[in-house]
Amino acid sequence: MWDALSKILNDQKIRVNLNFEPGQIQWINNDSIGHRRTSYLDDPNGSP
Repeated sequence: MWDALSKILNDQKIRVNLNFEPGQIQWINNDSIGHRRTSYLDDPNGSP
């Protein structure tokens, strides 16, 4: 089952890449979509 799910989530035909700028936020309902994210670096000068 996990192999099939991974294949779907990695399918470039249904993938959406979003690029965020500092201060932007994304609100997602995890119950209605499959998602993953690439790695990111926190702002070293930002608040914890």
